[in-house]
Amino acid sequence: MPTRAIIDGIQQRAGVESPEAARDLAVAVLANLT
Repeated sequence: MPTRAIIDGIQQRAGVESPEAARDLAVAVLANLT
């Protein structure tokens, strides 16, 4: 799974500057997908 691409996409869409915040969002999204 292209996790890096997912995080980058979320970062861009959410306008998140912090990698930590983007990762938190990505974890939440991935958790909802499973």
